[in-house]
Amino acid sequence: MDKRIFIIIGTIIALLFALIQLSSKQEVVDSSNTVKKESINDISQLPKTLNKHKEVINSESSVIKNITVQDDYELINVCGLSLDLFLEKFDLINLESLNGNIGESVVGDCEKWFNDLQTLSQDELKKLELDFESKKELLTKFISFKYDKDTIAESRESVYSPDYDIKLLALVYLLRYDYAFNKEVARNMDIADIGYLVSGNNVILETLYTCKHGKNCSANGSFMKEFCEDEDVPCGVSYQSWLISSGEITINLYDDMMRAVVAIENVLSSNWMTEHPLDI
Repeated sequence: MDKRIFIIIGTIIALLFALIQLSSKQEVVDSSNTVKKESINDISQLPKTLNKHKEVINSESSVIKNITVQDDYELINVCGLSLDLFLEKFDLINLESLNGNIGESVVGDCEKWFNDLQTLSQDELKKLELDFESKKELLTKFISFKYDKDTIAESRESVYSPDYDIKLLALVYLLRYDYAFNKEVARNMDIADIGYLVSGNNVILETLYTCKHGKNCSANGSFMKEFCEDEDVPCGVSYQSWLISSGEITINLYDDMMRAVVAIENVLSSNWMTEHPLDI
């Protein structure tokens, strides 16, 4: 359950370190010698099985895409902002060891991505890079799962972000480490504690909140389209419907979580944050 839930939220956490893990040069070792791979300097040099998208992409009419860190964070994280660096990254990977469908999907998505990037000016590209680094740094703090008052202060601000990735992880951090906020949410629900709703790696409550505040969790939404790639999850249902029908949580627990969502909304829309500043 825990593993799938983290996959659900857009693979944000898993992808945060994708570029870091591939940042240093590696060597390919055969049965008897260590040899350096020949450099890849063009996307067409990638294996043909990973390059079938190319003719289709080149034949499509160009459509100017509105590129933002909020909408394209995962693409920036996986593909980067430089075609040369992307090709260099694949130069360091033993492509034959990759699952064919995964490798093919990555190359196809990134090829489209670099076509879209060509529509940006240098200033726009630089701003995109700065926005990406800022978001990555912020999300890294929120998934540290270490108590830190400065990070609590940042999560209190970020929970109002229009970016649902930031909003989600800010709320995850807030509910686990801002004990005063946690207690106020419980008070709004007229219960003693909400620990049973946010224990461990369970982020269902926070996901339900962001489903109401930015994330499209409907049956045809992008969130569920990614989610149903898991063979255990049917397509064509909303996240809320799946939670109940799958038995992932009980009806009573679902009702408690929806009450908690309303309580969180009440606290965040009130003056509570202003009236209860952190003592840093």
